[in-house]
Amino acid sequence: MPCDRWFACWAPCPELPDVECGVLSVPVDRADPGGGRVGVAVARRVASDPARRIGVLVVNPGGPGNSGVDLLDAQPGTVAGVGEALASADVVAEPFPAVFCQDWALPVRDFREHAALTAHVRRVAPNTGGGQRPDQPIGTCLGRTTEVSNPQRPLRVEGAPKILALNGAHDPATPLAGALEVRRQAGDAVVLVTCGGAGHGVHQRSACTRGVADAYLLDGVVPEDGTRCPAVEPGA
Repeated sequence: MPCDRWFACWAPCPELPDVECGVLSVPVDRADPGGGRVGVAVARRVASDPARRIGVLVVNPGGPGNSGVDLLDAQPGTVAGVGEALASADVVAEPFPAVFCQDWALPVRDFREHAALTAHVRRVAPNTGGGQRPDQPIGTCLGRTTEVSNPQRPLRVEGAPKILALNGAHDPATPLAGALEVRRQAGDAVVLVTCGGAGHGVHQRSACTRGVADAYLLDGVVPEDGTRCPAVEPGA
């Protein structure tokens, strides 16, 4: 069972032998890296063409609760549509809950308040049955008594390469308004590419979105801020 410098020891996943599973040791509190540690289950596919290997691509399956192993087996020959990354990068998937509950400080005291907020959101957005994303973090963190280690705060980006943000124009789960706010707070550190149409998730939406994302991830090509990919019919 080989181990690497991230303290992850890799072995074939029981449910998918051609994918490797391991446990990554990370600090409980990133502000105190020498303190307590916790294990985060991860899965990876190594680059299929070692001669072309350029590094590691870390992906998150979303959720909450989605499986990183399932993500790596999402489509034959791809990683949930990542495509060319399989040849030139080790693709590592982490579970969504590992980065979820420490990132939300939500002032909901009890179920009564949670129910009232849920009813309000459903009145505001009756066509979608309310807001899926607000319900999930609130429900997950309801009743929490300890402090959150990485709560929401104004976004400040320093010393990072140009960041690509992708968002659908009519996404009911992660609305475009959120991406626009990220772009406003981050300023020139972020370029925002939008895709027309409805639905959640952008990368696999069209040849345009796949091309923009793959060129950025694999070749470091940064698109022009404000680029817009046209809407496509579902299944097209």
